[in-house]
Amino acid sequence: MAANVETANAYMTARMANKHDEVLSMVAPSIRLTSSRDGTYTGLDGMKTYLSKVAPTGTWQPASSSPDGHVEIAGTVKFMMVPVSVKAKFGFDDAGKITSIDVGRK
Repeated sequence: MAANVETANAYMTARMANKHDEVLSMVAPSIRLTSSRDGTYTGLDGMKTYLSKVAPTGTWQPASSSPDGHVEIAGTVKFMMVPVSVKAKFGFDDAGKITSIDVGRK
């Protein structure tokens, strides 16, 4: 689980720095990203679309493991100039690749 927490932190660092190739190296080919604001993106092509379409924003806390076996990162983003508390929930495969990212309000 500690390795998955490290991967989630590395993902967020790369994502905030717009390092798309680095982000893509951490996700599984079957990645599914679901955002309550931006929709659902599946597969590597979907992830590439998401990365090019949705600018990284907000402030994010360090990742932590959750009781259900996922890794979570809490953050704050602005929606129409209003700060909103959100949570990104990461799922992983046995190889340590990110298979799912679900982002929504806390």
